[in-house]
Amino acid sequence: MKKFVMGLLFFMITSGLFSGKIAEAKTNFDGTDVGISFTVSDLAEPEQPLLIPEEPFPSIPNPKPIGRLPSTGGLITSLILTLIGFSLLIIFIGVFSLRNIILGKI
Repeated sequence: MKKFVMGLLFFMITSGLFSGKIAEAKTNFDGTDVGISFTVSDLAEPEQPLLIPEEPFPSIPNPKPIGRLPSTGGLITSLILTLIGFSLLIIFIGVFSLRNIILGKI
């Protein structure tokens, strides 16, 4: 089975490398492959600028940022503690379910 999976992975990588085509960015806006065309009026700026109405209430000033972002070590510690918590939850649910099955409550 492992040889089959490795062979399939090798086949996918080689087919992707040899059958793919290089993408090129188009610099003109005359049209697209499906027939969508762009005119100069579509790309022109609007004649009147958007008017933003004044706020009826005074704006609340933004509070100053307090502290700093956690360091990478703090983020990794948080991730590890989260994974430990999930694993303990899964173990607790498994033991509870197994106890119910053994006692015949289900």
